[in-house]
Amino acid sequence: MAWSRRRQAYTGSLDREFRGVVFAGMTAIHGVALFVAAYLLLLGRNAWKQGELGQFLWALAMVVGLLAIIALGVAAWGWVFGP
Repeated sequence: MAWSRRRQAYTGSLDREFRGVVFAGMTAIHGVALFVAAYLLLLGRNAWKQGELGQFLWALAMVVGLLAIIALGVAAWGWVFGP
């Protein structure tokens, strides 16, 4: 690991440290995305078995919409007050 003695902060690359944890060539972000996607698929399967797939999809669409609104707000803030 690449630790800096002066700043006492980690300056290494996560790609180098976690390479090949899930699949060869995957980074840590790819691994997290894979696990989130698998979890959502399992939740969807459970909702489908219980006959609540429509409600699950509406809730998922609302969460995606809220995240999109937040991302647009952050992008607008950066566009207006950015460099």
